[in-house]
Amino acid sequence: MHEELEGLEVVTVALDIDRSKALPWIEKANPTHRSVIDSAHITGELLGFTNVPMAVWIDEELNLVRPPEAAALHRSPSSDMEIPDDTPPDMKRLLSNVKAIPDVSVGYRDAVVDWVEKGSDSQYSLSPDQVMDASAQRTPEHSRAAAAFELGQYFFKQGNQEASRKYWRIAHEAQPDNWTYKRQAWTIETTPEGEPSDMLQAPTDVYEGSWLEDVVASGGGANYYKPPFA
Repeated sequence: MHEELEGLEVVTVALDIDRSKALPWIEKANPTHRSVIDSAHITGELLGFTNVPMAVWIDEELNLVRPPEAAALHRSPSSDMEIPDDTPPDMKRLLSNVKAIPDVSVGYRDAVVDWVEKGSDSQYSLSPDQVMDASAQRTPEHSRAAAAFELGQYFFKQGNQEASRKYWRIAHEAQPDNWTYKRQAWTIETTPEGEPSDMLQAPTDVYEGSWLEDVVASGGGANYYKPPFA
């Protein structure tokens, strides 16, 4: 879309403390747009990202015209995968929840095109008040979670993993619906050294919950993303 639509500037951001985990994916994609690695999760803190992939729309005057929301241009292959009857129960449970994750790509490309062509006259472009109304509120607990997550990052980069785990547990408790906080901590624990980031993020003795158990507790894969424009 960056190349296709004149006037549209695309910036993609990978949220990962360990930039070496994200960099190979960017190099393989060889993007023509700006693609950066946010190893401090600053964009998550400033813009309110709580999961990936999410996006915001920013106009020529640097105003947010859509708040952070799930975003995709292509239907995930997971949505159409077949789950064999002889799949082990635990794996079947996992795959069933992955398969149930909403397809947020429906209509998204058309909406972006409409906005690029019409600007503030697009039905998808929101006023500042509408953006505020549609945005998640920053509660004191959310601020506590952000501070704890930042402290966890500091201690992790200092090599003090026990301290980082302590503060990340606080962040998870203070904002349980922030998947970026959880998944960053979980994947560090479940990824073998030298291996690509583990996406399953199974239970560990370090943190309460896991990707699957927390998805199920939130109502299942169907509630993992709120589709944009809903």
